Amino acid sequence: MSAELKPPRGRGGWIILAVILAVAAIVAAAVVYGSNSSTDATVPTQSQSTSATPGEVGNAGADVQPTGCLGGEARDADMLLSAQRAAPHTTNGATELAASFVRWMQRSPLPPADGINTVQSSLITSRIDVASYLAHGPDFASGLVEDGQDFYMSTIGGVWLLDSANPDAVTVSIGTAYVIDGALSPRYVSSVTVALAWDNGQWRIDGFKGTRTTETLFAAGTKFTEGC
Repeated sequence: MSAELKPPRGRGGWIILAVILAVAAIVAAAVVYGSNSSTDATVPTQSQSTSATPGEVGNAGADVQPTGCLGGEARDADMLLSAQRAAPHTTNGATELAASFVRWMQRSPLPPADGINTVQSSLITSRIDVASYLAHGPDFASGLVEDGQDFYMSTIGGVWLLDSANPDAVTVSIGTAYVIDGALSPRYVSSVTVALAWDNGQWRIDGFKGTRTTETLFAAGTKFTEGC
């Protein structure tokens, strides 16, 4: 079925048409983004936090704009630990580790138990218990993926937004896209805010939660330079 949009008669008709088109555009924009708040662990309030320019916190190690691929394309514990070792003491380093953490955790099936225990002991602060959180089977699909479908998150086309930072604490929001049954979704995206603490010479995950809408994050965030 096809229809031709004809110009209305008179000035009043044009005004009505403009209003109709504006409403249609808003509805279409709302359909494009699938909003997902997929974690409920507490993000700690950063003490003495200040706004920071990416890369300015700390000076250890080489620093580049976040790629979204630190640690490699795998989504296992080894990837995440590699990302932790490689992440410099900068806001960009913290952002890279946060993105790798989201890629590792937010998926179905969930990470295997041995990998979860390794990550808990090596990469998570004592403030949170990721192992117990994942044991309760969090709903990372949030109604966007059908039951039984495999999915994971990709930083291809994803974004990051620095929320706050001081030399040893960074909070950053990570926007990723769903990969469902191996296909990158053009519509469904997720927003997770991750808190990190610099501890014993490495960044560690100190909290995570869905605090920003996907619309807000993807409008304000900076794209990863690569994506995995």
